[in-house]
Amino acid sequence: MLGSAGTGTVADHLTDALVTVFDPVARAIVALVSAREPVRERLRRTTPVGIPILAEATAMLAGYLAAERALGRIPVDADVDTLALTLIGGAHLRFAGRAGTPLDVDDARRIVASALG
Repeated sequence: MLGSAGTGTVADHLTDALVTVFDPVARAIVALVSAREPVRERLRRTTPVGIPILAEATAMLAGYLAAERALGRIPVDADVDTLALTLIGGAHLRFAGRAGTPLDVDDARRIVASALG
């Protein structure tokens, strides 16, 4: 899903990751979880905070960003946990409710560019 740290561009890797994470199936899962209390209750047993697919994607992005920070490809003082949350949250807000519609790569690229500054 994510390219290797130190290769390609950070922005391209993050854009690709958002497009993959927010594919139509994942968006349908998020919508299902959000709309069904019994599903949320079951998920809370293993994932007490957040929706698992989004929490896992956030952790994945934070790990990738930490590796890029260690290589000097993003600022040493970058808060990678907050940056990962910003990317996932921004993409979720942009793409929620578009079930079955392919994600617009240009929208994902704008989210990444804005988050990276």
